[in-house]
Amino acid sequence: MLFHCGISKTNAERPVLLIPTGLTQELRAFAGETVSLRIGLSQFETITSYETTDRDCCELVFPENHPIQLSGFFNFATHFSEKENTVTLGPVIGVITDTDTSGKPVIGRLEKYYEELQRFTKMQGGLFFLTGSSLLKRQKGYLFNDEEGEWFQSSIPLPDILYNRIHSRKTDRSEALKSLISHMENQSVFVFNTSYLTKDYVYELLSQEEYLLEYLPPTEIFSLSGLRRLIEHHQDLFIKHIAGSQGKKLLRLTYLEDEYQLTQNIGDETVQCSFSSLRETAEELAKLKVSSNFIMQETIRLLKFGERALDFRFLCHLVNRQEWKLVSAVARISGDGQFVSNIAQGGELAKPLNILCEFFSAEDAFNIYRVMEELALSACTRLAENYPLTLGELGVDLGVDEAGKPWLIEVNSKPSKQTYTDHNTIRPSVKSLYTLSKNIWEERSASYDQTGNYDAGT
Repeated sequence: MLFHCGISKTNAERPVLLIPTGLTQELRAFAGETVSLRIGLSQFETITSYETTDRDCCELVFPENHPIQLSGFFNFATHFSEKENTVTLGPVIGVITDTDTSGKPVIGRLEKYYEELQRFTKMQGGLFFLTGSSLLKRQKGYLFNDEEGEWFQSSIPLPDILYNRIHSRKTDRSEALKSLISHMENQSVFVFNTSYLTKDYVYELLSQEEYLLEYLPPTEIFSLSGLRRLIEHHQDLFIKHIAGSQGKKLLRLTYLEDEYQLTQNIGDETVQCSFSSLRETAEELAKLKVSSNFIMQETIRLLKFGERALDFRFLCHLVNRQEWKLVSAVARISGDGQFVSNIAQGGELAKPLNILCEFFSAEDAFNIYRVMEELALSACTRLAENYPLTLGELGVDLGVDEAGKPWLIEVNSKPSKQTYTDHNTIRPSVKSLYTLSKNIWEERSASYDQTGNYDAGT
């Protein structure tokens, strides 16, 4: 239902909801009464009245001193509870992200993703905003102005759902952010992906599942004794920082004919150096500050696209409180001279089945792909069930060896949005986030009818 919101300069104590006489009977039943109006998780009393007009939308006018002051046209899904005399509008979806020196959310490479979220939410019914930690404390956020094509600051209601897309690991770990997230959760906001996943913790959780263990490369926390044992046994290891991302802090150590070869990416270049002994190698690793914050992982002989590294990103999303869904999948091919396939390091994208058919028959490629789907969804389900914080969107990286066996490489809780290639449609991850938000909103609204407690089921 369409609402036109505005700000009144009068001294009114409460917002006023003007209902056109031609609108739905459900809403007209509230006309002339004082009702509780809920937008997202913000609730306040509103005076309602009839309005003789040809308009096909309601007019919602906020007093100048009201904590919420939306202005413009908004399309909301609506729920009416005559028993509790309440009108609920939603869902309200927020993304909290990093902010610049002026306090404005940093959009960067996620511009198209955020604009799609705003456009799809408005089209389906709801409100989407961007915010930062300092903004959210003051219940402020940024809405998108379609006519101007830009984001503007506004007061905002408490969201039904909040997605943490903060990229700064320092901010992500800060006590200030943890306190803010805890406050939001205490207000019954459904907050998800509140922190990064570390590689050691992901391996620990997934390796406890017998079905998944078979598809995990042998992995250990870095130690000199472990390094000696593993390099002698496997001759080829990846050494990864537990919090590394986008191919950063990633090294590969290979033992070749009495020579230890260490490879790493520095910017757009791949740098290699060789050592005659493990002691010299360990000294170099110490200079690179490799410590127990790194893991060692056997290098699996994965398929290559020519001489370029190849892996697959499966993006999975929670669509209700318990069900995970695969929303997209891409093959990622590394840039020339790179030993990682990350798009941020110059990689390319392709359709997974097309790439698999380059190596296997159509039937075998299809079966391999199905196993990869099962692995991705199983990994997400296992992590969501055992991780102490709520997860809602995960990027699962897999590789395939020459025999056609898939391998679980990594799971990311802040997956890249650069792996979508069709810019003429709304991407599946946008639709899935809205679906999750709408399902939670409807669940709460239904429980409110039965119990009078909007928090039931959270």
